Amino acid sequence: MIILGLFLIILQIIDIITTNIGIKNGCEEVNPFLKKSLKSGFPLYLVFVKIGLGTLLTCFLSLGILILNWIFFGLDLFLLFVIINNTLGIHIQKKWNRNYFYEYNNMKYFTQYLDVRNWIAFANKK
Repeated sequence: MIILGLFLIILQIIDIITTNIGIKNGCEEVNPFLKKSLKSGFPLYLVFVKIGLGTLLTCFLSLGILILNWIFFGLDLFLLFVIINNTLGIHIQKKWNRNYFYEYNNMKYFTQYLDVRNWIAFANKK
């Protein structure tokens, strides 16, 4: 079933995209093997490796070995779980970023005054 292999390649591409978006929003890579190389986004060589391996493995599906279909089905399910996890992580991180920037903007007003009493007095005048 070549469809499982094509689905794996599509899931690899979606994983690359969601991982890039997550890293750009402040998420961290969980995979310990890739953690050091993914500090600022997905490097181009890893894109080619992931898609190339997916394509190579899809060629093995044309051999008609039944166990490969089950292995690919498991890989597809695993990558689908990873993509769902990335999407949820991006959503949660964006929420944390909004809360952080909201609190940061409130603290900027506080740091302009020498002590808490002046800040409270200023806040009560508004």
